[in-house]
Amino acid sequence: MKKYHRYTKEQIDYIRKIANKRTLKEIHRLVTDEFGINITIKSLKGIMYRNGIKCNMQGYKTRFKKGHKPWNKNKKGLYVGNGKGWFKKGNKPPSHRPVGSEVVNEGVVFIKVAEPNIWSPKHRYIWEKHHGKIPDGKVIRFKDGNPMNVVLDNLFMVSRSVCTSVVRRKMEKDDPKLNVLSHKLAELDLKIKEKEND
Repeated sequence: MKKYHRYTKEQIDYIRKIANKRTLKEIHRLVTDEFGINITIKSLKGIMYRNGIKCNMQGYKTRFKKGHKPWNKNKKGLYVGNGKGWFKKGNKPPSHRPVGSEVVNEGVVFIKVAEPNIWSPKHRYIWEKHHGKIPDGKVIRFKDGNPMNVVLDNLFMVSRSVCTSVVRRKMEKDDPKLNVLSHKLAELDLKIKEKEND
């Protein structure tokens, strides 16, 4: 097994000094000759990376050289491959969905409300369509506890603190009437605590 080489400050400074415009192989040869040490190119590459030393030769063979002229310069609008090379104006990708489309993401139904790609949780969209903007600090909940049942009759609005209290105390119910009552009970408890603290 090859012994790990611990680079000295002198060696790192030397690498930094000689690295510019040299390949890793050249730097490796110079360092091993200068200090008489037995290191791998991989080890050298690692110490250069950790010390932010660049040799300016990475990707040298594949770089564009100075004065390189791209093949498609001044050919705006040229179609290649049977006239199917560039996107045409108004082109829509296969993944495009029209306004009104719905998707489910992490158990929540989202609806596309505008182009180019504006989505909203469907329960919020339906609530705001019928009751106006949802005030800050308020959330929309599902009476039956089922976030896939997105209809207006299954939605109700509560404060975020009430919602947090219900979830923390595991008061959520599957029965719509009991679920709404558990939220009202949590709201009452919070109001009582507020009065006691005053």
